[in-house]
Amino acid sequence: MKNDVLKIKDRLLGEVLDKFFICEHCKIVDKDSGRVERENKCSNCKNIDDRGMSYFSTQVTSLINLMQEFYHTQQVITDENGEGHVPFWVGNVKLPVVIFFATLRELLLNNLIDELFKARNIDGDICERLLKDSPTHKQRLDNLFKSLTGKKWKTALTQIDKEERKNFVSLDAFIINVVKARNDFLHNGNTWEIKDNMAEDCMKNIYPMLELHACLHNHFVFTIYDFEKEE
Repeated sequence: MKNDVLKIKDRLLGEVLDKFFICEHCKIVDKDSGRVERENKCSNCKNIDDRGMSYFSTQVTSLINLMQEFYHTQQVITDENGEGHVPFWVGNVKLPVVIFFATLRELLLNNLIDELFKARNIDGDICERLLKDSPTHKQRLDNLFKSLTGKKWKTALTQIDKEERKNFVSLDAFIINVVKARNDFLHNGNTWEIKDNMAEDCMKNIYPMLELHACLHNHFVFTIYDFEKEE
């Protein structure tokens, strides 16, 4: 999957990677594509879904499509003889891919927090105040996520890695490096922190980041609904 995404040009990448579906009854997220069909029985709760529901919003898939568009943008300059040349600064054309990847990380966390608010039936005014108290991504990661799940972010990833046999801790380390490079560019105009292969690596790690948030949902959101049903 990682290398395949680099070759996809004739289809919208957001749609290709949109493999995660949510049951409207028990709220589990899985890759059961049968959920898009009417009257599909959930393999977890055995209820019939009236309609297929993609887990990730159109905001997420649209952002992925933008990343795809900029990644495959070709910058060629024609010389006086009519021959095309790729300029030495062509790597800078892919800067938006890195910026959008960091934005995707923030969008996914906000979606997860909104889900946790809803699952815990937290009043809207309280939700608004909690978000205002933690306005930055780092504050929501360090403070709000822990308050809503009872676990620190890195502890949660380590737990999921162990139970699901994934490598999300390494993915998180890569994302942190991307964010640092993005911030250095936005605040200081430094492009040298953004290596030539960073945009490519960002593209390769879109799907793993989606998979991470599907796992986070099942570990910390779905379990709330499941526990309520048991009571």
